[in-house]
Amino acid sequence: MKLNYKKIENILSGLFNRNKVACFFRNNNYFYITVTRMIFTKNFVLLFISNLLLIMGIMLLLPILPLFSTQVLGLAESHVGIVVSAFAFAALICRPFIGYAVDNLNRKFILLSASVIFTAVFFSYSLVSAIIPLLFLRVAHGISWASFSTTGPAAVTDILPLKKRGEGFGYFSMGLPIAMVAGPALGVLILEHTGSFNLIFYGSAAMGVVGTVFVAILKLPKEKREKKPFILSPFALYEGRSLGISLLQFCFSFSYAGIVTFMPLYSHKTGIGNSGWFFVVYAIGILISRFRVRHTFDLKGPDRLILTGFAFFIMGLIALAFMSGAFLFYFAAAAAGCGAGIVLPTLATMNMNVVPQSRRGKANATLFTAIDIGVGSGAFILGFVIEKLSYTLTYIIVAAILIPPVIWYFKSGRKGYLSYIALAEEEDSA
Repeated sequence: MKLNYKKIENILSGLFNRNKVACFFRNNNYFYITVTRMIFTKNFVLLFISNLLLIMGIMLLLPILPLFSTQVLGLAESHVGIVVSAFAFAALICRPFIGYAVDNLNRKFILLSASVIFTAVFFSYSLVSAIIPLLFLRVAHGISWASFSTTGPAAVTDILPLKKRGEGFGYFSMGLPIAMVAGPALGVLILEHTGSFNLIFYGSAAMGVVGTVFVAILKLPKEKREKKPFILSPFALYEGRSLGISLLQFCFSFSYAGIVTFMPLYSHKTGIGNSGWFFVVYAIGILISRFRVRHTFDLKGPDRLILTGFAFFIMGLIALAFMSGAFLFYFAAAAAGCGAGIVLPTLATMNMNVVPQSRRGKANATLFTAIDIGVGSGAFILGFVIEKLSYTLTYIIVAAILIPPVIWYFKSGRKGYLSYIALAEEEDSA
C-alpha cells in the first residue's frame, strides 16, 4: 500500500498548535515526527508590519523635513543641521535608559507608548511655525524611535523559536530596506505632485495609527525579569556581553556613514550616476542577500556570514574609491547593499543570543548605541578627512578600518560569543 505522505503530514500538523508545524520523515521503515515552531505567526506578522510602517513614516519625512525647514520656516542651512541631528542626539542619550526599562517593565507597554507618541509627533509637524517647537518635536521623535527600535528586536526575539532566530531576524530586518526604498521616493512624489507638506505629515501619521493598532493587538509571551534597582553607571546601563559584537557594529557603522552621508555629494561632484538610484540598488542588494542567506545562520552559525558580509561591504567601498563610470557606481551600491544585508541582521541575532531574555533590552540598547555613535562620529570625522585628503583616499581608509575587527573576531571574539551562548541558555532554563 502506497502512503500519501503529504496527507499524513497535514493530519499531523493539525494535531499541534497553529504556531507549530509537525513534520515527519521515513528512515529504514521507521517514522520520525519533529515539531518546530513557525516564524510567521500572527504576533510576528503584527510586529513586522508595525515596525515597517513606523520606519516608513520616518523615511517619508527624511528628504522632506530639510525642505520644510527652509521653505516654510525660513531656517538657514546651519539650523537645518541642528534640526536633523536633534533626532539622533535624543535617541543616543536616552537609549541606555530605555534598555533598562525594556528589561524591567512590560515590553508591550513600551512599544504601545512609543507608537502613540510617534504618531502624535507626525500629526504635530503640521502645526509647527518656529524652530523651537520643531526641535521639541524632533527630540520627542528621537526618544520615541529609540524606545520602539530598542524594544522591537527584544520583543521579536521573545516570539521567535531559538533554532529559527537567525532566519526570523533576517525577515524582520527587511522592514528597513523596504522603507528606505519606498519612503523617500513616496515623500518626494507627493510633494512634487501636490506641493503640500501637511499631506506628507498626515500620511506618516496614518501609517503610525495603523502601526499603533497592530501593536495594541499584539500578544507577547510572559517575560522573565531581573528585578534590580536602577543604578546610574555604565555597568548598569550597558550589557558587557554585547561589547564585542558592538565593536564590530561600531566599525561597520562608522564606514557606513561614509556612504549614507557623503555618497550624494560624491556623485554630484564626479557627475557619475544618480544618488537616488544608488540607494535603490543598495536596498535591493539588502533584500536579495537576506533571501539568499536566510537559513545560513541557523544551520551553520555566524562565522561565514561575518566573513562574507564584511567582504562584500569592503568591495563596495573599494569600488566607490576608484569609481570611474556607471558600472562601478552600481556595483558599489549592490556590493555594499549585500554586505549590509548580511552583516546587520547577523550581528543583531548574535547580540540577542548572548544574553538571557531578562537582559535583551540592555543588550539591544548597547548595540544600537554603537550604531548611533558609529554613524554620528563617522559623519563628523570623515567630513574633515575628505576635506584634507580626497574621496578616493577616504573610502580606502574606511574599507581598511573594517579589516582589524574581522581578524579580532576570528582570533578571539568568536570564542567569547560561543561561551556566552551556552551561559545564556543555562540562565534561561534556570
